[in-house]
Amino acid sequence: MAFACSHSAATNSGGSTFGASSSGGSRSGTMAAGGSTQGIAQAGAAQAGATQGGSANSTAAQPGFTTAGSGGTALTNLGDAGIVGGAADGGDINAAGADAPNQRTEYTADDAILLNPERGFYSYGSLSAGSSFSDVRSAGRSLVYANVELQNYLGDNHAQDLPQALFSDVQAGFDAARAARVKVIVRFRYDEGAGYPGGTNDAPEMWIERHIAQLKPLLGTNEDVLYLLQAGFIGAWGEWHTSNNFVDGTADAAARQRVVEAVLAALPMSRRTAVRYPAYKRMFYGTAATTPADLVSNAAIARVGHLNDCFVSGPGDVGTYQYEAQDVLQAYLEQDSALVPNGGETCAVDARNACTTTLQEMARFHFSYINGDYHPDVLQTWTDEGCRPEMERRLGYRLALTASEMPTAVRPGGSFTLHIEMTNEGFAAPVNPRPVFLVLEHDGQRDLVDLQQEPRLWIPGSVSLVTRIRVPSAAAAGDYRMALWLPDQAQGLRDFPEYSVRLAAQGVWQASSGDNTLGTLQVSPDAPGDAVSDAQSWSLIVQR
Repeated sequence: MAFACSHSAATNSGGSTFGASSSGGSRSGTMAAGGSTQGIAQAGAAQAGATQGGSANSTAAQPGFTTAGSGGTALTNLGDAGIVGGAADGGDINAAGADAPNQRTEYTADDAILLNPERGFYSYGSLSAGSSFSDVRSAGRSLVYANVELQNYLGDNHAQDLPQALFSDVQAGFDAARAARVKVIVRFRYDEGAGYPGGTNDAPEMWIERHIAQLKPLLGTNEDVLYLLQAGFIGAWGEWHTSNNFVDGTADAAARQRVVEAVLAALPMSRRTAVRYPAYKRMFYGTAATTPADLVSNAAIARVGHLNDCFVSGPGDVGTYQYEAQDVLQAYLEQDSALVPNGGETCAVDARNACTTTLQEMARFHFSYINGDYHPDVLQTWTDEGCRPEMERRLGYRLALTASEMPTAVRPGGSFTLHIEMTNEGFAAPVNPRPVFLVLEHDGQRDLVDLQQEPRLWIPGSVSLVTRIRVPSAAAAGDYRMALWLPDQAQGLRDFPEYSVRLAAQGVWQASSGDNTLGTLQVSPDAPGDAVSDAQSWSLIVQR
């Protein structure tokens, strides 16, 4: 049988307030709860869910769980847009009937360093034939940074398209990353620093854009293991400075924007790029930061993140904050990086390397990834001062499962409202799209409910998921393991638990299936709550 569900609400309380609205159809917007909150809800009227009453049924406690009856807790169900299923397959889905009473489960905190996908310290590698990333995960990392050298194809004096041999070579590197169950941060560049500081022998704009267009099929083929494509191409090390073909500062901002737009056109819509200096993004897209509405609509502004290759390495991070006042740029970066990727590396020993400054700025600027190999002296400072473990835990997202409210038993044809509470203890929200499923596993069968969430909006702070589900009238009696599953978006990677998100709570992670156990739901004709007789499948319930 297949599961479907009501559109669920997600509220998130963090350090920023995002204000986007929605109206009509299936357009997405935000829902605020409290003075400093952010989240996304499907369009439609928000109405109170059924009040949970009655006595909670008792079950044996699972490891790491404590349970208590929820009594009169009221939960909220949102919206009626984009309905899946209906009367034909779920009976009268608008029937008011009383839900099975809920029981609250609280989960034991887990302070361990978790090896989760698409976040953390990265290893340095190469996207070339013969590459092997087999030691990356054993080092506790899930990301590889890799340059692709293009100095042999500069154009003008010796115009040359990118050859098939290059594509084959880079494809071999992506294949190696896939085999190692890691993802890749990629940068294409024409100068590996040989021209610095006198002037970098990079390519003219025409040839850069031509080469980017040639790379499009390669990027699409490897969307699954491409974490992020840094803008690259321009200047020494592809860092956008000391170029022989682009003038630093505002003079060539339009040309640089055309390069970024070419990168976005070559990337799959699910993937993003990053530019070296925050001032350039403001030149391209204006001074307003990315909004949730920008993100869910895949607007260009939401597909361009930030890159700091001299993080905490000087008063202005060695030119990172230039072309505008530093305090203006940092205030902008603080807000913009909440919804777009930010990361990089350090480059020099400085007083700002200290743990107190580094942790404060990683949190403020929502760092998701950083070089785990450079600068070695800076990395040693973090080890000596004792903050390295906190970085290992908090770079990117860290989703701590704190509590859930759900019934212990429900009747065939009955309904229940599930409330999941989490806290994002990391520095940032997840970078790439990722589905969120409720798993119900019984007698060897694993059924899924798509909770229709947007985890890229789960900024640091509290995250609350609420959904209401109808049980099929013919559902087999027995115990169903309920779990939360956040697999990779790519179908080809979903069978690999290494690409699924492990929640920070003791006793919930299932390494073999890559999901997180919430508890047990018993389907029984003797369970409390109302039921309908003609629910043919697990269906959403819309309250009107």
